[in-house]
Amino acid sequence: VQESDVEHIRRVFDMYDRDGSDTLDQAELRGCLAKLGLRAKNQEERNEIQMLMRDWGCLEFRFEDLVTGVIPIVRWKLSELQEKRLRDLFAHGDLDESGQLSVGELLRALHSLGTFPDQELVEECIFDQVPGARKDLIALDGVSVIMDKDIMDFPYFRRVVRRLQERTEVARIKRFDSIVRKQKLDAEMQELWEHDLVELADMYDIYNVDGMVKLENSIIIAKELGHLPKSSNPESLNDFVHDMR
Repeated sequence: VQESDVEHIRRVFDMYDRDGSDTLDQAELRGCLAKLGLRAKNQEERNEIQMLMRDWGCLEFRFEDLVTGVIPIVRWKLSELQEKRLRDLFAHGDLDESGQLSVGELLRALHSLGTFPDQELVEECIFDQVPGARKDLIALDGVSVIMDKDIMDFPYFRRVVRRLQERTEVARIKRFDSIVRKQKLDAEMQELWEHDLVELADMYDIYNVDGMVKLENSIIIAKELGHLPKSSNPESLNDFVHDMR
């Protein structure tokens, strides 16, 4: 865990330490890890993290346990579970077989994993994780980043991907919490929209005109969020829209 992360981890730890005991039980720890971007995304990852917590041998975790032990181990385990797919993505992106990827190739790999960080965050993580990257990637204008220059081998690629997944998830959680507060959503609605709320808000912003979204565009949003088949027959959708009216 980097020193720059410790303050943020402390804030999240204190948020879940509701009784002020300076420890977290296992349920609180899972919530804390998810808030830090270390959320299991499938059943295999959930099982592995649960096993790690059981193997830790205690029911309560101090802040020091989190920083020096739990977070590094969970990061390592999640990275290990992704290893094969990351190696396949790296090989697929390394078209010239140089053993390195560029920033552009990194972005394509991240999109394949369902991670869409903004450019500023990508640059920050690369400069932070890859030695010499700032000097090698900054263009002659002193501002823009060279997108097609090979910069990272597989170990650095793996490290940057994992870091960006965490940071992107943290940003998504913060946006989720902001939308919940603004819309005053109750617990039932939060649970219902847990995985789609941020994407729904983004799509609403795209199609919103004067505070309204046309019904036809609502159908597009529903399809993009996976609530309607993307291959739906246009005629049947038109009939659906007509019935809704």
